[in-house]
Amino acid sequence: MGGMSDALELSFLQTNFIDTPEVYLGLFKTIPTAVSATNEVTGGSYARQLCNFPTVANPLISPEIIFPIPTADWGVVLGWGIFTAVSGGLYRCWNELSTSVNIVTGRQVVFTITLTPS
Repeated sequence: MGGMSDALELSFLQTNFIDTPEVYLGLFKTIPTAVSATNEVTGGSYARQLCNFPTVANPLISPEIIFPIPTADWGVVLGWGIFTAVSGGLYRCWNELSTSVNIVTGRQVVFTITLTPS
């Protein structure tokens, strides 16, 4: 497929990230790909966090997503993924972080996600 019009791109964002009841942000110790998101952070109070996009725009920008304070080291996080459930669920999209983050016990992290169609 060659591409989508701006109107279709906005419709896609609306359908998959705003009209969807809930999507969740997960953190990964490897960079996810278009077909796979493996090596998600586990343990130490880690859980995917609800990620709401308030209005349709290009790009979509989330409010701050605050993860719980780790009770154990989560390790070096290289990427993120968005899912339709807090556990399991449909894998929607991913990206690598611009800078890796070493998340250690007691270091709370906050992310803002920007989705820009190509």
